Amino acid sequence: APPQTFKSAEFKAVIGQPNKRLLGIGSTDDGQGLLISLEADGKYNIQFNGASPLLTRLDDSITYWTAGAMQPDGKIVLCGAIKPADESSPGVVARLLDNGALDTTFHERGWTSTRVDGVTRFNALALQKDGKIIVGGFRHDDGAIQGLILRYQANGTNALPSTSSNEGQPDPAFGTLGLALLNASETEGTSILPRGLGVDSTGRIYAVGAQHISRARFSYWCMRMSGSGVVDSTFGKAGYVTGEFDPNEGGPSYSAINEVVELRDVKILLIGDYHDGSFATWIGLLRLLPDGRPDPDFGDKGQVLIPLGSLSANRKLRDESSLATALVQSFSQGPVLPDGKILVQTQIYDGMEQTQSVVIRLMPNGALDTTFNQTGKVRVAHPDYPHTLLTDIVVDHEGKYA
Repeated sequence: APPQTFKSAEFKAVIGQPNKRLLGIGSTDDGQGLLISLEADGKYNIQFNGASPLLTRLDDSITYWTAGAMQPDGKIVLCGAIKPADESSPGVVARLLDNGALDTTFHERGWTSTRVDGVTRFNALALQKDGKIIVGGFRHDDGAIQGLILRYQANGTNALPSTSSNEGQPDPAFGTLGLALLNASETEGTSILPRGLGVDSTGRIYAVGAQHISRARFSYWCMRMSGSGVVDSTFGKAGYVTGEFDPNEGGPSYSAINEVVELRDVKILLIGDYHDGSFATWIGLLRLLPDGRPDPDFGDKGQVLIPLGSLSANRKLRDESSLATALVQSFSQGPVLPDGKILVQTQIYDGMEQTQSVVIRLMPNGALDTTFNQTGKVRVAHPDYPHTLLTDIVVDHEGKYA
C-alpha cells in the first residue's frame, strides 16, 4: 500500500463482496473518504484500486462516507456528505464499479449531491429491488434539525444495463419530488434523527433512529412507509413505534434504534442501545409483529435490555450534553444468523480514557446464547491501544464474523 497521508481513520460500515471479500467504508481524520477491499485472508484485493486503500475527495472537497451497499451487479453504492469551499455541506450519494472507479453511468460523473435548506448529511442507505437508492439523514440550519429520506433513480439489477439518463436524479414518484421530510422541528418539540434504513420483502421502507424529546431525553423511533414514501398508518400508532427502553424516571434517558432487520416470519427486529447518564451501557432489542405490536414471544413482552456495565461504573459525565454528542456516533448493530440467532456489537467506554467493544450472541427468543464464549459475550480490546471501537459486523458464507 502507498504511504498514508492521514494520522487516523474510522470505518463506519463493512459489507460483503463476491468471493468472500470485505469492503470497509469510512473516512480519515483529514477529510478523505476511505474504502479498503480485503480478501478472505486479510490481504488487499488486487482487483480493487491496485491493492491499496481508496482515498477520495469528491470535487476536491472534504468527503465522508457513512454507509454503503452492494448492488446485485457488483457495483458499490455509498452515501455520506461533502464540505465544499463554499460551506454548502450537501449530502452525497456515489456509485463505484467493483474495481473502485467512479461509475460514470450514474449521474454522468459517478456521484450526486443534495442540499436541503441547510447542512445536509446522509447516514443510512438501502437498496430497493428495482435498484433505486434510499438514503436517510437529516438537515439542520439555525438550530432546527429535521430528519429526511430521499430516493434516487438507479438501475441496480442485472436485467438492464445502467445507461438511463435519469440515474442519480431524485425520484419524483417518491414523497415530494423524491424527498420525504420526517418532522418539522422547532426550538420546542421533538427532532427525529434517522440512523438506519431497511426495505422488507414487499418493498415497504423502515426508518429507525432516535427522537429528541428534551435535552436529557431521547426515545427510540421506528417508522414504516410504503414504497412510494407514504407513511403506513396500519403500522404501530399511525405509522410509528416509539418508546424508551428504560424511562429512568427523574433522570436522563437515552434510547435509540440503529438497525432494522426483517425476519423470515415477517416479524421485525430492531437493534439499539440505552444510556442513563452514567458511563454504563445497555443493549436494547425489540421484536415487532407485522402490525408493529410487540412480539410477546421475545424477551419481556417483546423487549430485551442487556446491561453491559462500564469500564468505570462510579464515574458520572460532567455534563449531559457530552453524552448526547457521544450517542450520535455510537451504534449497536448486528445481523441475524441462518439459525435465527442474533449477533450484536456495541461499545463500552470511560469518557476519553478507554473504550472496548463487545460482541453478543442471543438465542432467537432474546436470551443470551451461553454456548458463545460461555457468557454470550466477547469483549474486544486491542492490547496496544486504549480505544477499540467496532462499528459494524458482517457474517461470511462460512459463518465467520468480521
